[in-house]
Amino acid sequence: MSESEDQNGYFQIKDSGKRQEFDGGMVRDTEDDKVDYSNLAFGPMLYRWAMHCTKGRIKYPDPKPGTPNWTLAKGVSEYLRFRASAFRHFMAWFWGLTDEDHAAAVLFNINGAEYVRNNLWADATGIVAGDGSPPMSPINQPPNPEDWERARAEMSAGVDEADETLPADEKPWRIIDDSEDEEKWGDRGYP
Repeated sequence: MSESEDQNGYFQIKDSGKRQEFDGGMVRDTEDDKVDYSNLAFGPMLYRWAMHCTKGRIKYPDPKPGTPNWTLAKGVSEYLRFRASAFRHFMAWFWGLTDEDHAAAVLFNINGAEYVRNNLWADATGIVAGDGSPPMSPINQPPNPEDWERARAEMSAGVDEADETLPADEKPWRIIDDSEDEEKWGDRGYP
């Protein structure tokens, strides 16, 4: 039985002890100290992130209904790939590139990295939340330093050794030769 279950195995209803009464007579617990997800709806990013994920599901179909392909990422090398991609897309966004929605890709990749990191933490510690989802792992505290070092070594070993299946232009650790793009990049070194 988890902390969120009662003696019969049913989920408990959390209660702050505070009450809010509405004009029609309904009484509810207050929303004090509760996450307000509606804040995500302001601005364009929630829609753009959803569009990015929708397009990704077309490009990389679900392995089974309701399971996005990216949720199959389980290991340290996938975690590092999400981080590298997030940084690459951040820099492209920062430089103002508009060849794809780099801002949405940053959100996607950070979410993917955190998803994998939380699962690694849960696997290493055995600690999971009452609903079965992994808790937030401590920032900058990898569960198994040897795995992280091995993955970093694999990532820096070279393009051919690290991942034969990934096209060279999608490898985040590739060496970029932009000498042919001098007109695009200019003398500033960025667009």
